Amino acid sequence: MLAATKAPPKSKEQREKEAIEAAKTPEQKKEEEKEKKAAADKAEAEMSEAQKDEKAEEDRKKKEEKEYQVETDPYKANRSRECLLFRIEGTGGDFTIWGFDYVRHLAGEIIYAYNALTAGLDSDDEMEVEGDDEPKEPEYLPPKETLFSLADAIIKFQLNNNEQIQAIDLMFELERTHDLVALCPADACERISLYLVSMVSYQATVEEKN
Repeated sequence: MLAATKAPPKSKEQREKEAIEAAKTPEQKKEEEKEKKAAADKAEAEMSEAQKDEKAEEDRKKKEEKEYQVETDPYKANRSRECLLFRIEGTGGDFTIWGFDYVRHLAGEIIYAYNALTAGLDSDDEMEVEGDDEPKEPEYLPPKETLFSLADAIIKFQLNNNEQIQAIDLMFELERTHDLVALCPADACERISLYLVSMVSYQATVEEKN
């Protein structure tokens, strides 16, 4: 038979604590429980406020990021096409030195202008100007030949500067894919071919076009 295990002796601090607890009246114990609950509720409320502040900060950052994306997205370019106007009516020169973002934005305005021309919109149709509530000036619609000339310069720049995907997208938007063979650089043929193959499933069939 196993001998009974003797419990280790309690420390002086433990004995004093038990004595204090035993001496408390039911009202005192109830009051302590109430204080503990109030402290827990306060901590939870403070944590909720901190979480609210954190969520508000996240929402603010998301809003700023969304606004920045809209501003820099070349396919959501200013409908008044001021960038395109200044490029064509300006002093000329090599515009590609302004950087990739500028070139993409300019390509987006070219697509807007081309779509407006092919849709048969009136060149005097007033469009909204970025930052204004009321339309104040007509949209800028240069001739197609001018658009194509500028687009060719952009396409050549993008094809030779590792932006073949953007160049092909621009050619599709302007219905100029027949020029791809002549413009395609030898070292980018494989990448361009793979991208074209991936786009096949998105092209309209003869029945859909009709």
